[in-house]
Amino acid sequence: MAQSRYAEGFIRCVEGRHQEGYQAMDRATRLDPNFAAAHAQKANQLVRLGNAKAALPIAHHAIKLASPPPADPALLSRRDSAPPTPAAA
Repeated sequence: MAQSRYAEGFIRCVEGRHQEGYQAMDRATRLDPNFAAAHAQKANQLVRLGNAKAALPIAHHAIKLASPPPADPALLSRRDSAPPTPAAA
């Protein structure tokens, strides 16, 4: 359902109907709070509506959602160590 609201919002944006685009992106983010692209487009619509100040935290949130999680230091240290030797058969 969030994908369809996102698609609707994107169409409205292309049509220049930015208020409707914003509303559709808002619905998409409410349906799927982890939908980074919808958050980014929601921020984009706010900029187009002249509200860049309100768009900034939404854009930052979209970036956080889209960024990979930080590497686990324990896994990194294992990567640098020698692979385990197979047990003798």
